Amino acid sequence: YEIEASGIGNREETVKHCIEIVDKRVKAARMLLSEDYDFFILLFRESDVAQHFAWGKPEVEEIYKKIDDFIGEMKKAWNGDIIVMSDHGEEKVEKAFNINSWLEKEGYLTTIFKKRSWTSYIINRELIYNQIKNK
Repeated sequence: YEIEASGIGNREETVKHCIEIVDKRVKAARMLLSEDYDFFILLFRESDVAQHFAWGKPEVEEIYKKIDDFIGEMKKAWNGDIIVMSDHGEEKVEKAFNINSWLEKEGYLTTIFKKRSWTSYIINRELIYNQIKNK
């Protein structure tokens, strides 16, 4: 079971991978929802990854449609409240600024661990992708 698309690679592969993961996640959720739960949470990160790398492409709309269709399916099947939320709005990312990376580079911040966190990696993945692509 894949957790999420990395966003590293070409845009078409990334979006295709996001669609595949959404399909797998929906399949897993359907299986899990065949049981009775007091609480169930499901996270779709693929819409976030895809929209950052392919904003405005029809495939991104396909991802949102698949997620929306599944929410509609859950509304019919789930005997409880459904809360849909987002961590931010949707827009293509042209630039990103990681304050901790900058502070460390400028000598204002030192860390115990020299290994970067996965959060730092996610924030900078488009910059990494663009650097690799432009070489």
